[in-house]
Amino acid sequence: LAASGDSLSEVLDALMIAARIGDEDLVTLFRGEQVAESESGAEISRLQSRFEDAEFELVEGGQPHYHYLISIE
Repeated sequence: LAASGDSLSEVLDALMIAARIGDEDLVTLFRGEQVAESESGAEISRLQSRFEDAEFELVEGGQPHYHYLISIE
């Protein structure tokens, strides 16, 4: 377990901090089927403003059991 929290945003922030994302990192979030497209778009915008040195992208993942699968390059 890398992070836990009361909200998805809180957990995503904790994961980005734990992963020490920074300059030139590309973070890809693969959106699960239970997350609305508008919700995930807002989350990407929030992450980009919070972690300005990294680049974020959103991909339709369609996985049934997880909100997001995350890849950091």
